[in-house]
Amino acid sequence: MVDLRVSQQVQEWQNEARLEIQRAYLLRALEKCVCRGSVPYDLLEMIQATKNTSLLWRWFNAALDGNSLDDFRAAVQ
Repeated sequence: MVDLRVSQQVQEWQNEARLEIQRAYLLRALEKCVCRGSVPYDLLEMIQATKNTSLLWRWFNAALDGNSLDDFRAAVQ
């Protein structure tokens, strides 16, 4: 019989990896679609501090849908 217990530490590492991937996708979308260059420092800090994956995906979609930095800021407020 195989022991299928999942380590709490492994789950935490997997969750952190998911967050980092989502943050990277969001930052790339902002750079290419909204900012047309570097992401402003205040947004970078906000994204790095966020641990809510649903919120990061919502912001990712707002970055893809937005036409400007002002549109994105309005969508994430």
